[in-house]
Amino acid sequence: MSNKRSTESSIAEGLKLLYGQAVSSEDANDDQQALSFYTQALDQIESIDDGTTEDIDQVQFDIFLNICDIYIRQYKISLADVFVDKALQMANKLQEVEKLAKCLDRQGEIKRLKGDYDN
Repeated sequence: MSNKRSTESSIAEGLKLLYGQAVSSEDANDDQQALSFYTQALDQIESIDDGTTEDIDQVQFDIFLNICDIYIRQYKISLADVFVDKALQMANKLQEVEKLAKCLDRQGEIKRLKGDYDN
């Protein structure tokens, strides 16, 4: 049992490190490096085999939304759409109104960039 906890702890520490590096890269306007770190962090989350905790879900939401923001800045609208949908799923799972609002804001921005003012 303690071996499992130490593995979970090392995964959590690795995830924090990757997330921190991604945010730092994004702050330094190095979107490609940030995407690489975010992808590695998502891979690490997927490697957790027995469900995720709310803390991990929170981080996963932030990663999805941050990736969406990068793709919006790069005008890769279809990719931004994919990640805002993933963030929206996490926001619904977490049942947090603020996170839902952030997703709706990004969806509105994506529609604006597409020139889709009908809906």
